[in-house]
Amino acid sequence: MMDSDSPRDLSRSRVLLELLESVERDGSGSQRERAVEFGVALGLVNAYLNYCIKKGLIRVKKIPARRYAYYLTPKGFTEKSRLAVTLVSNSFHSFRLARNQYTEAFQKFQERGIRRVILVGLSELAEVAVLSVADSEVTVAGIIDPTASVNRYLNLPVYSDWKDVSCGYDGAIITDLIDPSAGLAAAIAILGENHVLAPPILGMTGE
Repeated sequence: MMDSDSPRDLSRSRVLLELLESVERDGSGSQRERAVEFGVALGLVNAYLNYCIKKGLIRVKKIPARRYAYYLTPKGFTEKSRLAVTLVSNSFHSFRLARNQYTEAFQKFQERGIRRVILVGLSELAEVAVLSVADSEVTVAGIIDPTASVNRYLNLPVYSDWKDVSCGYDGAIITDLIDPSAGLAAAIAILGENHVLAPPILGMTGE
């Protein structure tokens, strides 16, 4: 999941490191509190916690008042150290970089007169994009992802094919972490280069 040195993988590693450090400091903190601490969506924190539990980096224990406490496992401590070394050796910022870049992208759309945008890719970046759009006059109309198994996400309609998109849109922004190049090419083919953006964190140019 996070073994390459691409910008998006390094950014995801930063979120993982912040989560492991947060759990080490205070295992009783709620997911909502961690979301506020990181400045990211609650769903993103939930996804990373589930990933860490599945990978054996964090164990969870139920405590009174219907809450849960999280603890780093020995494997989690090892992974935290590895991530710290990896990220210190690279000049990449935290996952907040993604939020800044999506905010800038929406501002570019606003300047171009683009007001309704489709997100291309159902991923954590889609959540970041939805958070970021609030700082502009642009609206996120929906999400398109060929691999999607849900009809709605983040209270937005989700489509598996461009021909099925029923909401109005005049722009697209890439939020795909699996194959962003394919999503970029498809969006440009439909909308043209000036109506599609891929933030630098994805390692592409979508101008």
